[in-house]
Amino acid sequence: MTVRQLQIDKIKFSSIIFCLGLMCMCALQLAAQDDLNVEGGDDDEPLLLQPSIVDIGESYIGLSIGYTLPSGSFGRADKERESGFANNGLKISLDGAFIFGRNIGMGWSFGQTMNAINIDSYLEKIEYRLPNQVAFSADLNATDWRSNYLAIGPYISLPESTLMFEVGIYGGLVYAVSPEVVIFEGLMGENPLAGNISKDGTIAPMLMASIGINKHIGKNFRLFFKGEIMFARPEFREEYDLVSENFTFGSVDNYYQSIGFIGLNVGAAFELGDERKKDRKRKQYKQRFGKINKKIKIQQRKNRSTR
Repeated sequence: MTVRQLQIDKIKFSSIIFCLGLMCMCALQLAAQDDLNVEGGDDDEPLLLQPSIVDIGESYIGLSIGYTLPSGSFGRADKERESGFANNGLKISLDGAFIFGRNIGMGWSFGQTMNAINIDSYLEKIEYRLPNQVAFSADLNATDWRSNYLAIGPYISLPESTLMFEVGIYGGLVYAVSPEVVIFEGLMGENPLAGNISKDGTIAPMLMASIGINKHIGKNFRLFFKGEIMFARPEFREEYDLVSENFTFGSVDNYYQSIGFIGLNVGAAFELGDERKKDRKRKQYKQRFGKINKKIKIQQRKNRSTR
């Protein structure tokens, strides 16, 4: 493993730890949600954290589109190192969450990304792979990097008075397809050259973390902006098949390639629960947390009186 790869792995590990820490902070905030105005309590005695969440989370399904920035070696264009030659791309996804607690549930995302390749830099890669690395020029026609993924994992929603914040960490599988490159009107030295580099599809595990901000525009509809980080490193098979007047060149190579990205998405979501069910859940959690809170405050007063 190279020093560069170690640095990339450290960045990935730090990002994962940050997301896990953020989810723990959110869980602590949820644990502090109680009714400070229950009968028999003191309004000036908050618990561990000052409550700020004012509503319960709700299951939803949403559609988003966005922009992806290739991360790590995926966006690199270096003929001598692991490089994906990927440009910034587009993303579309179907997202949702099933809330089975007050604000905690399981989130999921099913999406597709598309990234074109940097043609000029890819020409340099082909030239680097040719025998004797002779002068090479050509026109290329290339398909995009494409990834289809399905991920699921823990999800927390944090409704405030005007906005709703959400955090999720998902794991799943990605089906990634490398570009197919067709070479035409090529010249290797003075010899005409044509051929293609075949595409390959493979399945690999993936990890995704997301943070979103939501704004309700109706009882069950909301708009959202979401930032995502995705990590995956599938193994691909790359086959060169080039033909010239004087020779035929072919090669097969298996290689690992990061296809990670940073995604910025906007979308709309529809909440699945109706208002009557939400009201019942509000009352249930108000009673539950109110009773717990009242017992804690009674114990606190007893402790003070015995000092």
